[in-house]
Amino acid sequence: MSGIRVFFMSMKKIYDIAGCIIVGAWIVLMTLLVLKQEAAFRPVQLDKQYIGSSVESRQDWSGIYLKDSKIGYSCSEIKRLEAGYQITEDIFMDLTVMDMPQKIQTRVSAVVDGEMRLQIMSFRLVAGSISMSATGTVQGKHMRLQIQTGGKTEWRDIPLKEPPVLANSLRYFVLKQGIKPGMEYSYPFFDPLSFTVRAMKVQVLDKEPLELRGKRVDCYKIQTSFQGITVSSWVNDQGETLREESPMGLVMLRESQQQAQEEGWGEKPDITAATSIKVAKAFSAGQLSYLKLRLKDVSLAGFELNSGRQHLEGDMLEIRREKLPPDSAVTTAGAEPELRPFLQPSPFIQSDDPGIVECARQNSGKGKSAVSVVRALNSWVYANIEKKPTLSVPSATAVLATKQGDCNEHAVLLTALCRAAGVPARVAAGLVHLNGSFFYHAWVEVFLGAWVTVDPALNQFPADVSHIKFVDGDMENQVSILRLVGKLKIDVLEFL
Repeated sequence: MSGIRVFFMSMKKIYDIAGCIIVGAWIVLMTLLVLKQEAAFRPVQLDKQYIGSSVESRQDWSGIYLKDSKIGYSCSEIKRLEAGYQITEDIFMDLTVMDMPQKIQTRVSAVVDGEMRLQIMSFRLVAGSISMSATGTVQGKHMRLQIQTGGKTEWRDIPLKEPPVLANSLRYFVLKQGIKPGMEYSYPFFDPLSFTVRAMKVQVLDKEPLELRGKRVDCYKIQTSFQGITVSSWVNDQGETLREESPMGLVMLRESQQQAQEEGWGEKPDITAATSIKVAKAFSAGQLSYLKLRLKDVSLAGFELNSGRQHLEGDMLEIRREKLPPDSAVTTAGAEPELRPFLQPSPFIQSDDPGIVECARQNSGKGKSAVSVVRALNSWVYANIEKKPTLSVPSATAVLATKQGDCNEHAVLLTALCRAAGVPARVAAGLVHLNGSFFYHAWVEVFLGAWVTVDPALNQFPADVSHIKFVDGDMENQVSILRLVGKLKIDVLEFL
């Protein structure tokens, strides 16, 4: 406990734990986009007459940049098989987060048929001591998945309306149709981070010039949309993607292997510091019961800003701190049908895992009400999980095994424990105010007759009024927060 008290006496450490949601969401988006983008519009002949006689290989490299600083590279390889293709993507990222170096590696490999429909896939992500992997096979109208995370292995069956495309082969569909201004495509693709089938839209815009390393090239501009986020690509007449731009200043540039691996490295910007939102009127949230803000310069459509303790009118947001019901007012027994999804396990909130169930049983306290159960579990997570920045997709079983993590890890573990104890719970994500700035952050909402906030990373129940919820749900839903980054501004108007 003494180490935790020291941690929370340090504003830098508070800043560390509060700022990590943006890193987690950014990693999810960056992984998906790099996998998708790096395979885009390659000059590979896809006519069926070329399939079959031999295995043909091609590699392409790109440098990955953030605010003009190189943070990584990717390598894509396509092999022609007898009845289709094998597409493999390797990504390496060397980041700075809270003044700490962090390295991430991912690999996705897919075997697809001649129409680029997914048959077999494998995915692996390694960040420090944290790793996760998944392998899957499409079998008719479902996909059979084996998922390994937190030292646990589980199997899942995902129903399919039709065989999906993996993100790294999606744009081959467009290449086969030809790149023509005005063309639009929408395809189902399999998301290896959420294990769901989603839709991705591709639009071909007009040609425009691109300056690349001192050369001027006329390119088609391509826009790809995913969960409200737009990525822009510049593609030459040979079908080669020369540049990609996506949220948070992420840029990919086509490079040689030597350029990608060896050139352009230098000082890297700190991701968390770069994404914080400073306010002119600082305040201490502490015991406040009311906060009024103006949210500026972004579209607020599609965000969960007008529910529960939050009320949005135009760009004016009011937040009122909840009052907890009496301990005896709500029990953990039973749930309405609409609450049942918040008692069920998900790929990264494994509330049915025996270790999670046993931990919930041992640490839910002696009280019988939901309030007392949540209070006990929140206190246990706060006291027992080391506050440490973790660049990975958060998994409840992994957090329980390693006993470390940032706000993401605290949130998924508490959510899993609450569900295992019979209390409906979900992850919430948005912003929290600390020391004159808002940082991207994750916490938990539990249902106690109404949804109530609880923050296991800051040991708050209910959470203070500076917690602004934009989304709820698993990590893949939090990706939409990235369209706020670098654009959202906040005026503090009133607090009581």
